[in-house]
Formats: sequence, structure tokens, C-alpha cells
Amino acid sequence: MSSATSSATIDRLRQTFAIHGLPHVVVSDKGSSFTSLEFQDFMSQNGIKHVKSSPYHPATNGLAERAVQTVKSGLKKVTGGKLETRLAHFLLAYRTTEHSTTGMPPAAMFMNRHLRTRLDTVYPDVKKKVDEKLRNPAALNLGPRTYREFQTGELVFALNFGIGNTWMPGTVTEKRGPVSYEIELEDREWRRHVDYLRNRYQKKDESSASPSNSDDEFLFPEEGEANDRQDHQHRDDHQDREHFDDDHNHRDRNEHQDRDQQPERSKHPQREGRRPPDYYGFP
Repeated sequence: MSSATSSATIDRLRQTFAIHGLPHVVVSDKGSSFTSLEFQDFMSQNGIKHVKSSPYHPATNGLAERAVQTVKSGLKKVTGGKLETRLAHFLLAYRTTEHSTTGMPPAAMFMNRHLRTRLDTVYPDVKKKVDEKLRNPAALNLGPRTYREFQTGELVFALNFGIGNTWMPGTVTEKRGPVSYEIELEDREWRRHVDYLRNRYQKKDESSASPSNSDDEFLFPEEGEANDRQDHQHRDDHQDREHFDDDHNHRDRNEHQDRDQQPERSKHPQREGRRPPDYYGFP
């Protein structure tokens, strides 16, 4: 710090407290920046106990003095670069190294997590293993269609969030992430999530020798499947209707023949057992 006034000290403490929270106790010497009324008000307003060391007895603030000694010796061993760069290299190495007493790195004890360093690149990549598992649903027994993706050069429809048609035809040019793709259109490029992409197919009656880029000659998968389902449903309904008419005519002829063969009944015939209902020729 170029200035050691109470205001400058308070500003630096606010930056530290904003990251790590308010401490219970602050230990310092009896410098003028720590004994001023402004600094005392700052401590009391934030509920912090301020402990001041005795004059000419730095052992009272031994933790801070030992930290200063460790930093100075570490900076002498780090060579090359500016002072800020050397300090950053030293702090990263110090905070990720196991302590001889606790057996844990200081950063892991303070933040309850491991800080990643260049040495971690030699360890197995867990994220890559998880991505490979997700790309192979059979290994997780999740069934088919659990991970949808597109290949480079595949024809797709991309959702348009602006003015114009809702779906715009394009081509996949690059995969930017697990579920993010770069789509090339006629006059622009879009980045779209996999949920905003649909496959683009050509009509079945279209000649493969003379492809066209017209939007009218492509169908959504949902539209092609819907047309096929309607054709099959129409044929099934027609066959069922013909089968029903044949059964109905055959049953009418049998009823007329039975009525002609039966003798004339009395005015008050005896009650017979109920005849099972007809099911229109179906069992």
C-alpha cells in the first residue's frame, strides 16, 4: 500500500471481508492506522473484536509475522516476471501444498475444496468419463434416445427467435459444446441449443440426382410421420368398414331365414333364455 491511513486500511479490509465474510477477532499492532477513532468505529459497527499487541513485542502477533517471513522467503525462490506474477505463483503453490502439521492444503481447509493446478492434468478426467457414459445410454441402461446429437454437415431446421419464419433451414458446421451447435444459414450463422434444432429430411418422391434448396421440398419428421399415419389409418378404416358391411348383410340374411323356418308362435309365448348380444362379427 502506498498509503497506510485508516481510510485506506478500511478499504482493503472491506475487500477481504466481502470475499471471506466478517471475522470474529482482528489482531494488529498499535499503529496509528489501527488506533484511530475511525478504525475503532469500523470494528464496532461490524461486531469485530480488535486485539492490539503490546509495544515492542511482535510475538503477540506471531501468526502475521510468520506469514510475512514465509512470503518473503518464497518470493526469493520464484524467479522471473513482475512482483505480482511471482507473488501469484508462490501463493498458488503454498495454498495447494499439504501442511506438515495438518496434512491438508491450506486452501482445502479454508474453502473445503481442492484447487486445480497443472499437476491435476495428469490425473484421470472424471468429466470426460461422465460425458462418454452419457453418449452411450446402453452402459447406463437408460434405453434409447437419451442423448441426442447432430453431426457436422447434417441438415437441420433451427428455431428463429426474430422476425420471419419460425424454423429456418441450415447446416451444422461445428459442435461448440455437449449440447451447443453452430448453424450456417444462407446469409448468417447461429448458435443453437440441441432443443432448438430439428432434423431436415427430403421428400420420398424427390429425385436424389437433382437436389434443390427450396424450403417447400423439405419436411419435418413430425409432418412425414403424421402423413404416413393418416394414410395407414385411412386404409384400416376402409377395410374395417367393408368388413362390417359384409358381416351386417350376412347376419340379416340369417335372421330372415330363421324367421321363415320358425312355426307361428302363440299370442303369449313362453319366456326363453336371453340371447347373447351380437358384436358385429368381432369375438
